[in-house]
Amino acid sequence: WFLGPKPFLLAHNVRLSISGSLQSLSKYVPLEFARKPRDTKLLLRWKATEFRAFLLYFSPVVLKPSLPAKLYQHFLSLHIAMTVLLTPSLCVSETMKDYSKNLLVNFVQLTSQLYSPRFLTHNFHNLIHLVDDANHLNEIIGQTNFSLNDISSFPFESFLQQLKKLTRSYAKPLEQVSRRITELYISGNIKSLYLVPQPQSIWTLKDPHFEGFLPPSCTGPQFKCVVFENFTIKTTGNADNCCSMKGGEIVIVDNIAYSNELKTEVIIGRKYVNVVDFYSEPFCTSSNLNTFKVSDLSDPKIWKISDITFKFIHLPCENYFVVIPLLHTCC
Repeated sequence: WFLGPKPFLLAHNVRLSISGSLQSLSKYVPLEFARKPRDTKLLLRWKATEFRAFLLYFSPVVLKPSLPAKLYQHFLSLHIAMTVLLTPSLCVSETMKDYSKNLLVNFVQLTSQLYSPRFLTHNFHNLIHLVDDANHLNEIIGQTNFSLNDISSFPFESFLQQLKKLTRSYAKPLEQVSRRITELYISGNIKSLYLVPQPQSIWTLKDPHFEGFLPPSCTGPQFKCVVFENFTIKTTGNADNCCSMKGGEIVIVDNIAYSNELKTEVIIGRKYVNVVDFYSEPFCTSSNLNTFKVSDLSDPKIWKISDITFKFIHLPCENYFVVIPLLHTCC
């Protein structure tokens, strides 16, 4: 689309439109993301996390108005298949895994027809066996809520930065790292560097303030931020304030306070009234993946913080928003 030969190279104005749409989403990117979306002119410099974010979150929104229907649906099949395999509640379902495998096989076959057989590299062929690999590795790991996230290499890549900080010169880096780790272990400081701290509670409230709206049943202290084990909800900005509740509501969080009526900490927010599928035919409905097209907010209401189930990325598209769950926050 961007670097390939004609006739597969998209028109210049289409490439500019996709790139502009992608960069316009920057202010909606949650803090859990390592990078903001960048210009497609820098595509050769994109990191693996950027391609992952594009496939799982940005592509359904930015490609929809720009690609021909056949090409969009073809790419959407890859997006859906990978979403299934990266969501524990879906990856444990044999039906959904079979569906994902069929999508991946179809994706590879159609690539040859829509583009060219020379696009079918070894990496494309590997997609056909991805579900089989997931099943095999799950047998080894033996987890009940297994997904491909459990065998991701991103944590190891991220840890390389810590290892690089332990070296002082280019000579004998392995020996340097080994000595530094031994020194840290002996001094007792290795825990703070190499062990992930365990949460002391289910959530932590941060950033107290005195400016927010409070319903009659609520009192201070008020907070702008609630931190869970694997995601954070913030009332400021547009990037971190959308979440799902136990009742299925999709809520924009405006404030965090204490409810005298419920005797617990609550979020004060507005739920989306119009919630429909973002896509359906020829695939499964997007609601099966907790992805929705939403619009029109209700009046402010309160919900228990304990009723928050997961976090959404909340992206504008035409005259509505598309909400897609952050996959690492879904059970």
